[in-house]
Amino acid sequence: MSHNLPSVALSIEDARIVERLQSGHENVVLEQDGAPVAVILSIEEYEALTSERRSQARKRWETGVSTFGKEIGERGLTEEDIEAAVERVRQELHDQRHGR
Repeated sequence: MSHNLPSVALSIEDARIVERLQSGHENVVLEQDGAPVAVILSIEEYEALTSERRSQARKRWETGVSTFGKEIGERGLTEEDIEAAVERVRQELHDQRHGR
């Protein structure tokens, strides 16, 4: 999830950091007690990373759907079989969440 903050809300030092981010491919690592906790990226790098993440997720989804389809075919499952299995899993998750 992203949080937007208008650049006018930044201090002068923060504004200098934003200028450095915009001018090149420089990143800023934020530290707390000497340990890295966050990174500030240029919008171009952020968009490239999120685009790549979406692309990888799409590929994993497509692979999973393809594998699932093959498995259904190999097992000769019907739509009713799949619906029953989904309902069993839903019930198990419900029971786990509600301590049953």
